[in-house]
Amino acid sequence: DVLIGSKRPICFNLPFRQCVKDSEFSKALKSTDFSLYDWYFISGSRSMENLVLETVPNKKNAFVSMEEYMACGIGACKGCAIQTKAGIKHVCTDGPVFRGDILC
Repeated sequence: DVLIGSKRPICFNLPFRQCVKDSEFSKALKSTDFSLYDWYFISGSRSMENLVLETVPNKKNAFVSMEEYMACGIGACKGCAIQTKAGIKHVCTDGPVFRGDILC
């Protein structure tokens, strides 16, 4: 199953649940039976990622694709540095996908 939250409706007939407003997305999350799923893959704005991470029961099985500005791509500029429970990580070299349980 896929739940998509977007600013505008997607103009394709896809087999996904789609939410255009934040309130619709939040409502869809609350009505989701997370026990049916082993893994959660999250990509979107920081606020959407946080909303999903607050909702899923097992953050260890949540994988978040972080969206950060990456100037150099090798971790030297520190532009994509994020704070995690394991210390500072660079999205360009340590990610961009991180387990939900290590994100702060």
